[in-house]
Amino acid sequence: HAHALPLAPFDHLLDAFVQDQHQNRYETLDDVLHYCTRSANPVGRLVLRLGGHDDAELNRLSDLTCTGLQLANHWQDVRRDLLERDRIYLPRDVAGRHGVGLDALANAVRASVTAAEQRRGLCGACVVTGLGGDPLAALREPYRSMMRELCAEAARRLAEGRALIGRVDKPLRRPLLLFSLGGEAVVRQIERQGFDTLSRRARLRGRARLAVLARGALGLTG
Repeated sequence: HAHALPLAPFDHLLDAFVQDQHQNRYETLDDVLHYCTRSANPVGRLVLRLGGHDDAELNRLSDLTCTGLQLANHWQDVRRDLLERDRIYLPRDVAGRHGVGLDALANAVRASVTAAEQRRGLCGACVVTGLGGDPLAALREPYRSMMRELCAEAARRLAEGRALIGRVDKPLRRPLLLFSLGGEAVVRQIERQGFDTLSRRARLRGRARLAVLARGALGLTG
């Protein structure tokens, strides 16, 4: 009430939280993008309203930024989402075009954890009998091909959404810039590690994180 915020964005966020409790696979990229309209985009719209902006074009640019950031987060967290929540945001249609089956992917990731435990001696007998190998080996190249396409989708949205920064009042520019820079840095990190987020999460460490913070503090958009 104090800030005259609409209720719809909050309703959309709650709806997305509920969806996460019962949906753990997505058939198409459009399905994932629709999820983002309720799980990510409402946050950006609320930030704009708190900054005194209520404009259709600014909302559109904000949506591009928020969806791009959410996609980048999904792609960096494929392994963690699967292992901790049995949740895969990779769209089945895009995965299928690149020869990646989601069920096969899930099985291979879980098997890779078992193999890693074996190598650490937690199942020494299995290692001795020669079981193991790399369960992800057959999936790595098609996975990288798929991830290259999906990262391009995230990067495109983040780049187009950048126009928002110069069109909002000054107090909002730095936090919005940090959102964009963070998402772009995640996409670059995924690219640096060969679009392989199956073996490890694409983290922003040390120098990369400091670079994002420094560019945000200086207002550097390039």
